[in-house]
Amino acid sequence: MVRLYLIIQPEKVKTKLPIRIPKSMKIDRHRLLRALVAQDLWKKLSPMGIRLYLLFVIFVDEASGKGKLSKEELKGYLGHNLSGKQFKKTARTFLKLGLAEINYSSGESEIEFKFS
Repeated sequence: MVRLYLIIQPEKVKTKLPIRIPKSMKIDRHRLLRALVAQDLWKKLSPMGIRLYLLFVIFVDEASGKGKLSKEELKGYLGHNLSGKQFKKTARTFLKLGLAEINYSSGESEIEFKFS
């Protein structure tokens, strides 16, 4: 049996720092998460609001800054306690804090969101 070993010598690895995000990527997920913590915005959100924001960060299209989730997906991820009134209040809070714009209609089967 032949064994191969890979030895990495850090001084020979050439990288250019900082790593730049391509212009085609409008959204940087790390920046979105850092803003939530650095600006203490998480303190102004309900526990459901924090979970919803994290879902948005996961499901956003990085090129457009937009995303969609069905109401069934939301109930699956956030639990069955999700009421329309509670969701609308969270959507207003997101808009007020400049986190995201949420398009929600009781007749629609999905919600759309957009990071600014």
